[in-house]
Amino acid sequence: MAKRQENGPLLINMLTKRIRQLFRGDKPMVESAPSEDYDSIAVREFLEGKLYMKELILEK
Repeated sequence: MAKRQENGPLLINMLTKRIRQLFRGDKPMVESAPSEDYDSIAVREFLEGKLYMKELILEK
């Protein structure tokens, strides 16, 4: 698997925005247990290549 290199502050902002989306009720893009917290879900979405900065920037 190729190693992903991301800008640290941008990655934090991206994950924070995704966590907020999950908190508001967006459905996870990965399988998750009902007890799994939003930050774990967001990190797994990123690691599995399901999060894209462009999509998060365009959404308000």
